[in-house]
Amino acid sequence: MFSKQGGQISHAQTFTLTQPHSLAWAELYLALAPLIADFDLVPEDVVKERDIDFVGDFFVGGVRDDSPGVRVKVRSRAV
Repeated sequence: MFSKQGGQISHAQTFTLTQPHSLAWAELYLALAPLIADFDLVPEDVVKERDIDFVGDFFVGGVRDDSPGVRVKVRSRAV
């Protein structure tokens, strides 16, 4: 276990700081999933090579600089 000396914090403190954060994200996903499922998400102006394919090796894959991102049109699902 690490001590607080030298700018380090203990493993137990790190776990207690991140656990509520993870649980909050899980709760958000569970709450938003049924709402999003009520709509159709239709891709709009998406080019695979520009917006989806990775062009850099980062911690998270990077896309081209001129990519506006993946855009979708939200349509109400017919009941």
